[in-house]
Amino acid sequence: MTTLYDRIAGSIDGARRLAVSRLKHEALRSLHIALETSGISQNELAKRLHVRKSAVSQTLRGDGNLRVKTIAEYLHALGFELDIRLVRAGEPRKAITEGRDVRPAFSPAPVDQHLEQPGEATPVGAASLHAVDMGSDLMLLEMTIQGASNPAGPFRFEGSALMVSKPSARPRHTPPSEFKPLRPLAMK
Repeated sequence: MTTLYDRIAGSIDGARRLAVSRLKHEALRSLHIALETSGISQNELAKRLHVRKSAVSQTLRGDGNLRVKTIAEYLHALGFELDIRLVRAGEPRKAITEGRDVRPAFSPAPVDQHLEQPGEATPVGAASLHAVDMGSDLMLLEMTIQGASNPAGPFRFEGSALMVSKPSARPRHTPPSEFKPLRPLAMK
């Protein structure tokens, strides 16, 4: 038995419309999270953007054609930016139904940040620090290259590695009913 979603997704036009809806939903969700997190009212946001409050309300409802420029301006006025990643068509829905995180379309290319200037080799005996982007984590590498008397090698690498979780792109908001202080507050 196929679901309504599967029937819609099975047509070219339906799959395209679902992709548009998913992107619009994520953009609006991000705007609402930014508005809630910032503590700024719609009236204040309208003043910051030099637009009518009704325009802010209309944008937050998702009425009309939501432009990238508008999303960027609203988020900036709220103190945020949006980071977008490329995923395969249908991946967000598949991730939801499988109860997992959305997988990027491509493995992240390692992003190294070295102590030396780009293009320079790390001298033998010198320490280097690298941060390698591993998707949801960063691998921090500190290493020293120990050379041999022969310039052609062999070389020995010494150092350490540490996996660190990146801060979530989507902050989790704790409702007041779930908030529990780390330690009881002393009442005076």
